[in-house]
Amino acid sequence: VYILTEDITKHIKTRVALQESEERYRSIFDEANDFIVYLDKHGTIIDINKQDIYGLKKDDVVGKHFTRLGLIRASDVPRLIKVFKNIITGKVSLKFTEVTIHDTAGNPVTVEASTRLIRKNGQVHSCVSIVRDVTERIRTREALRESEEMAEALMSATTEFVVLLERDGTILDLNHAYANLFNGRREEMVGTSVWDLFPKDVSDRRKNNVE
Repeated sequence: VYILTEDITKHIKTRVALQESEERYRSIFDEANDFIVYLDKHGTIIDINKQDIYGLKKDDVVGKHFTRLGLIRASDVPRLIKVFKNIITGKVSLKFTEVTIHDTAGNPVTVEASTRLIRKNGQVHSCVSIVRDVTERIRTREALRESEEMAEALMSATTEFVVLLERDGTILDLNHAYANLFNGRREEMVGTSVWDLFPKDVSDRRKNNVE
């Protein structure tokens, strides 16, 4: 009787611990900001943590292949299928895949997916993909690139002498006209001190004016 009671007690404790573990997992799964997508090894969606997936409902997504949701451009489907197969078969260890999809209203959305394999008995059984919306990050990056290109064009186009300095006189940037004034190369002068370009007495006076 004692042994039987002890076995039942251990069994109950194991079930309680398992239930608590499942509840913690479900809490993380449901409340995560990113999309967490659970797929089988063929690419069919088993579960997803959101109720609204870019205009689609969860019930419309679960049970379908990830390329058949109408969100991925037809031209991107072959590439993504190949990438997925390579990940599942272990041919590539790809941490992130970036792709532009479209929501049901037709608006472009750039997402970044990170996939991890799930194995059972040493064999790939399924995978989990963390999908993050990086649209704003991409827009910011593109805006910064365009701003830098515009600044570069303006610096190169003007014949005036232009130099951008730190307060201590370190050259942050300059145009070719300014570099040519000192018979220097633009790329070599960036990071050097502008005060080294002038005689010491001139540099000292200008330093005092800046300070």
